[in-house]
Amino acid sequence: MKKKLLVLVLSAVMAVGMMSGCGAKDEASDSKAEATKDVSVVEDQEQETVECELEDGTYTAEFNTDSGMFHVNEANDGKGTLTVKDGKMTGEVLSVLFKGVHYEIMVETVPGTSVTVNMRVIRNHDVTSEDGSEKISANNFYVDVEDVENLDDKEIVALSNAQAWETETDEYISIANIEYELEAKEGQYPVTFSTSNGTSIERTIFVVNQPFVKNEKANEGVMAFNFFKTVDEITESQALDTDLKTWANAQGWKLTDEDQSVDISVDYDFDPEEVTEGVYEITFSTTGREFKIHTTDYSEEGQEVGLTFFPEDIHVMPKVVF
Repeated sequence: MKKKLLVLVLSAVMAVGMMSGCGAKDEASDSKAEATKDVSVVEDQEQETVECELEDGTYTAEFNTDSGMFHVNEANDGKGTLTVKDGKMTGEVLSVLFKGVHYEIMVETVPGTSVTVNMRVIRNHDVTSEDGSEKISANNFYVDVEDVENLDDKEIVALSNAQAWETETDEYISIANIEYELEAKEGQYPVTFSTSNGTSIERTIFVVNQPFVKNEKANEGVMAFNFFKTVDEITESQALDTDLKTWANAQGWKLTDEDQSVDISVDYDFDPEEVTEGVYEITFSTTGREFKIHTTDYSEEGQEVGLTFFPEDIHVMPKVVF
């Protein structure tokens, strides 16, 4: 069977819907959507308009637009996954809001991928030299068993956030020596950081067989690690979202190409300025594909629906920026 590549041409500024098969009646709920997309099928270098139902299955969708106000996701090369069931594009209802005349329904056609880890906030544990002239600090950290052989001193310093400084001036001092013995098997391994003056601190590297979250529908994998941080490290962070990704070694990638990364976002429910010792959940996730549907038909949250688009339902509206 020849593979088909769906090419979705975005023909206007606001695109809030998608099309399904060609208007076939279905037992699944149909939601009319405000949309600005034309759909065609490319096969053997030739483009032809869809005039019949798509066969059930999963398709690769390529999004193109010449609009300066609408941008495709460049991280995914403008491509996404489209699932067709009973001749219709399907999605899960995420939320339903009655607007007085119609319902505003958020439908997710391709789910995002997420993983939640624990951030353990601990008290500050700096070590001061005998003469009181310098201090050194570092944290325990986790590493996957498959990554052990690629660890070097620089990465260990980064993962542990090891640093030393002069007590009076707060000027940073180089970490002169790192001692550790790691094996590519699960366990706990001590690591010692020290300055040229001999001020040292010992911490623990936890080598784990870290599972990852696999989302075959979105062709994505996401992984992150539990981690330790002090109150000061969090409150002094200048770019907390970026630092959280680094501290957790959070990463996303395409299942079919592990060298192709996927952008991830960070979600947490604490105030960085008010954080105290304790355990906090941090969620790292990729972005799914959601559509805002205006319809007079009611659907339950969690229900699977089919999306059908008709020319008379397509409205082109300028984007208002305040």
